[in-house]
This record gives sequence, structure tokens and C-alpha cells, in this order.
Amino acid sequence: MSMRLFAWMASLGLVMALAHAQKPTVGAQAPAIVASSWLNWQGDAPTLESLQGRVVLLEFWGTWCGPCVRAMPGIQKLHDRYRERGLTVLAISYETPEKMQPFLQANAYTMPVGSDPEKKTIAAYGISGWPTTILLDKEGKVAHVGSPYDAEEAVEKALGLEAGPG
Repeated sequence: MSMRLFAWMASLGLVMALAHAQKPTVGAQAPAIVASSWLNWQGDAPTLESLQGRVVLLEFWGTWCGPCVRAMPGIQKLHDRYRERGLTVLAISYETPEKMQPFLQANAYTMPVGSDPEKKTIAAYGISGWPTTILLDKEGKVAHVGSPYDAEEAVEKALGLEAGPG
């Protein structure tokens, strides 16, 4: 078997595994958050344990994904609007930091961004569509699974704020 065919079959296997992975259900304990590196983050890598007591918005995205790129300004606004009220936004992509950093700088994005090229977190959360937004409550349980466009009301609810227009 040629190396090209082998690589294609291996990629297909990964795609099939990701497609069959289950997204966590609301109320379930969230899987671990793992990234090989973090941009816009100071200190030790964020973990479910270190984020206990905060609401966490996981935004699965990529610079190659048009809908993701269009959603990122809204994710940045959520980060800006709610971080002092207890929200931590973690945008996770399988791209390398070298690929993402110019995009983040060009758009002045300051939210923390994880690079997960091994797709450990992406697989653990069963991500098969881009973008996908998963919200974790203060106890580390899944509070919402959806898109970046329906996240704000869930954020406000998880933070104990009255939901209203952004």
C-alpha cells in the first residue's frame, strides 16, 4: 500500500471516529480540556479543576472555517462582556499557534485560544461540525451545546444573570 493511500485511510478513520463520537449531553460531567499550547493565556494551562467556580464557554473553531471566522467577533464580545462576571472563554482549534497567531493579532482577539493538533479535546467533546459552542457550568457540567449564535442566553443563565438583549 502506498504511503499516500495509507495516510488517506488513516485520515478517513479519524474523521469517521470523530463523526461517531458523542457530544456531551446537558447535565453530564465535562470531559477534560487539553491543548498542546495556549495563546492569550498567562500561567499554567487551564483545566476543569483550575476553572472550578467559573462558567466556561468552549468555542470549537478554525481559521479555515468561514462560519467560525464570522462568529469570532461575537465570541470576543462575550469574552469582553462577561469575563469579570465569571465567564472564561476558551476557543479551541486543531491548528498550530503559528497559523492562529496572525489571525488573532489582525483581529485584536484577546480571548484564550488553545491549539489541539492531536484533537484530544475535539474528540472528547465529539466535535463534528464547525463552529460548535459548549458551555460548562460552575461545577464543570455541560450546561449548553449549540452554536456561537445561541450562546449568550445560556451564558447569562449559567452566570445567574437575567437574560436580555446583548
